[in-house]
Amino acid sequence: MVPLIWIVVLVVVFNLTVKAIGNDTISEVAWYLWTLLIPTAASREAKQLRVSNSELFQMVKDLAGISAQDEFSAWAKLNRKVEKKRTESERLKASLSGRRTYFKTIIKRMLWVTTMGLKFSVRIKFRKAAVFWLPPGLLPFWMEYVLALTSAPKGSVSVAAWFMIVEYALSGPLNSIFSGCESLLKQKYYSKSKLAEKIKVPASAEPEKPSTEKKSD
Repeated sequence: MVPLIWIVVLVVVFNLTVKAIGNDTISEVAWYLWTLLIPTAASREAKQLRVSNSELFQMVKDLAGISAQDEFSAWAKLNRKVEKKRTESERLKASLSGRRTYFKTIIKRMLWVTTMGLKFSVRIKFRKAAVFWLPPGLLPFWMEYVLALTSAPKGSVSVAAWFMIVEYALSGPLNSIFSGCESLLKQKYYSKSKLAEKIKVPASAEPEKPSTEKKSD
């Protein structure tokens, strides 16, 4: 069985990890993995959206390589396809929006119950237990009294006190470590979903048709 001293440390590390990464980031990654790995209606629509965005991005690149003045007919034909594909992507995105919001709400509630509930259950279950004993006479009476709060035997460190000590000691280092991880996760996820939006084509960006009038000498 894992000693109580390490149970508290593990719970604190888990809670601080979730807090440092952030509920929004975790729920975004969970949504991405859910739609990528689990065969559901949402995953099918998400796959269609990824394919549509990929095709849209390629079409926009092709459109950018066509001269609207010199090859107006080809440009106009491809531009209509781009607008049609963009409409399809927007439709799929709107359809997924409600599912995504509901899923993320459930994940955030689960994270709250897991983090707060786990800490609360450990504190209640071991409220009268001594995490470890202090050497006799090491600390003044009032410090021994505080460290034993709320129900641990005198001369020991209680679960509540050990939670506060570990949280204070680990919060700084873990926040520094996981702030970098959070940035990497966001960059990796959003780089794909926002790829097609990097190049914008105006909705009604049809140029003037080339003039067919002959210039007078």
